[in-house]
Amino acid sequence: VLLFRSWPATAESDPLSCPLPCIMGDANAGCGQPSQEELMELLEKKCRECEELKRRVEGNKLRSAVASASLRAKRAKSVDACFVLDCTFSMAKHIEFAKQKIGAIQKFILRYLGDESSVRFGFVAFRDYADDQQFEVLPLT
Repeated sequence: VLLFRSWPATAESDPLSCPLPCIMGDANAGCGQPSQEELMELLEKKCRECEELKRRVEGNKLRSAVASASLRAKRAKSVDACFVLDCTFSMAKHIEFAKQKIGAIQKFILRYLGDESSVRFGFVAFRDYADDQQFEVLPLT
C-alpha cells in the first residue's frame, strides 16, 4: 500500500528547513506534517480499506464463477457434484447442519437442471488422522 499526501511547500513544511525534532516525529514541532502516530493511524485505516476491497473482489469472482458454471451445466443438462465434508472431532457439532445443506443443494441442482438432466452426486468425508478410517468416499452415482 502506497500512501501519497502533499503538504504545502512553505518554509515551515519544507523538510529541509524543518527542525530536527519534527523530522524525528515530534508532533509539537509545528512543521505541518503529520506525526509518526498519525501516519501509522492513516496506514492502518488504508490497510483495513484494502482488506475490505479484496474481500469484495474475491466474493464477486466466486459469484461470477458459480454463475458461469451454472449456465454451462444448464446448457449441457449434466453435472457431476462431489461434496467434501470435514468430519473431524472439532466439526462434530456442525455436521448435522452441513448434511441438511448438502440435501438442500442436491434438491436445488435437480430442480434447476430439470427432469431430463444427468446428475451424479459423490461424497468425501475426511476425519482426524488418528481415526481408523480417515477418509470415506462415496463415488459418483
